[in-house]
Amino acid sequence: MFLNVREAQGLCYYVRTETDHFTDTGTISTRAGVDTKRVKDALTAIVKEYRDVLENGPTEEEIHNAKQYLKGKITLRLEDSEEFAHMIGRQELLKNDILSPEQVIEKIDSITLDNVNDFLQKYFSTENLYMALIGPYSDTEEFKQILQL
Repeated sequence: MFLNVREAQGLCYYVRTETDHFTDTGTISTRAGVDTKRVKDALTAIVKEYRDVLENGPTEEEIHNAKQYLKGKITLRLEDSEEFAHMIGRQELLKNDILSPEQVIEKIDSITLDNVNDFLQKYFSTENLYMALIGPYSDTEEFKQILQL
C-alpha cells in the first residue's frame, strides 16, 4: 500500500493497513489521508492493491519475509515484562488458553502459502469489502462502484 499508493502514485498523505482481533471476528483495514480532489483515485488504487493480493497472492519469499518480520517483532516486544504480561492476560481472557512465545513462533512457522491463499480467497472477495468515508460526499454510488473493481 505504502509503496504503490503513496510513494509511487503520491495519492495520499499517509496510508496504513492494520488488523483488529476479537474473539469472534476481526478486520483488516486500510486508512488513508487523502486530498478530497484525489479521493476516487486513491480509493481505486487501494482497492486494486487488495485485488492484486487476491488474484496473485504472495510468493513463498514474501511469506518467509513476513514470518521473519513477525517473529522478530514478537521477540523484541516480549523483552518488555509489561508486554509479556499483556500477551498472557489477553490469551487467558480471550481464549482461556495460554501459549508460550515458543509455541506462538511454532504456529507462525507452520503457516503455508496454501494457508494464506485459502484465507485470501475466503476473506478478500468483493462481498467482504466495505468502505467508510469522512468528507463532503453525498453520492455514495460512485464509491460503491470502486469496490467492484
